[in-house]
Amino acid sequence: ALQYCAANGKSTYYEYIDYISMGTISRTSGAEPGGYFDGTALSTDIVTGTKYPITYSHANPRGGYVENWQIFIDWNGDGDFVDAGEKALTAVTYTTANYTDSILVPATAKPGLTRMRVMMSSNLYPFPSPCGTFKYGEVEDYSVNIIGSSGCTESDEPNNTFSSAKKISVNANILSQISTATDKDWFAFRNNASTPNIKITLSTLPGDYNIQLFDSAGTLVATSATAGTVDETIVYNTLVTGIWKIKVYAKSGAFSNTQCYTLQAAVSAAPGLANSNAANISNIVAAQTNNASLLSVYPNPAQDLVTLLFNARHNGTVQISVYDFSGHLVQQSNKEILQGKNQFGYRLEKLSPGFYQIKIAGAGDQLNAKLVVK
Repeated sequence: ALQYCAANGKSTYYEYIDYISMGTISRTSGAEPGGYFDGTALSTDIVTGTKYPITYSHANPRGGYVENWQIFIDWNGDGDFVDAGEKALTAVTYTTANYTDSILVPATAKPGLTRMRVMMSSNLYPFPSPCGTFKYGEVEDYSVNIIGSSGCTESDEPNNTFSSAKKISVNANILSQISTATDKDWFAFRNNASTPNIKITLSTLPGDYNIQLFDSAGTLVATSATAGTVDETIVYNTLVTGIWKIKVYAKSGAFSNTQCYTLQAAVSAAPGLANSNAANISNIVAAQTNNASLLSVYPNPAQDLVTLLFNARHNGTVQISVYDFSGHLVQQSNKEILQGKNQFGYRLEKLSPGFYQIKIAGAGDQLNAKLVVK
């Protein structure tokens, strides 16, 4: 193991470091015996070419004093702090409030675990060197784990709101990050009349991330929120075309500023399969072409959203009704349809698991189909 030079403040009587926070390193403390704290058991990951905020503060138990701060990081891992750029931060604090600056990890930094040295000294004296003893103040050492950049960055910011959604190409993989505990990513894409059906996939998840699909008016139409790092998928078969928006968000503050998720917004002419148990859609379409009295529902079993597919004899308004196994009406709504093939999403309003029947009546048609809610 590398042996770093010793450093410490002779006296913490007037001032000492009381708070340091960077990434997963976060420590509140009192005066350290001997003016030094070995915190190398505490570490955080940092990626080359990336800037990280660092927050620090000092205590003045016997009056207000101005303090000098220096933060050294052994970027090349050679066991010292004297190489170019290894003085990562210099600052002066005038009160005991928290101060926040940022440290840029050089693109040339050597990957691996290395040392970060935080030094606070009285402003009555010059900034001390990274080694040795100085009169008033304190030194704290920590570890940082340097990770080489893989080209994966969060380059789409700002895209934290519906209105700032980043435009993306369809049928292409997008790499990005949920980089903080409060980060949310929004993306916008377009479908068209020849490829109206939508399938959203979110994969290579660093944490428990979820996705939601919104229409152009901001109405939530579908959610995928599987627990853990399992891929998330939304299949939304529709005839509505235009701008759609995707929200990528994390559960319980999960995030990673070193690993990317992979997002794809795919559009297609054929309806997608919501799960592996759904009926073969090409067979459904073929059956619909030859049978004007058939109503198809998929996926089936379903949870909260199904696609209804049928041929209509006339233009007009139909009534869509859902009945439970006992024959009680549990949900009903109206919809305008056109003569010929109709296909649209239909949301199930908090139905309990069980067996149901969907009936469509109007515009010269009386159609029904069985439905299982899981």
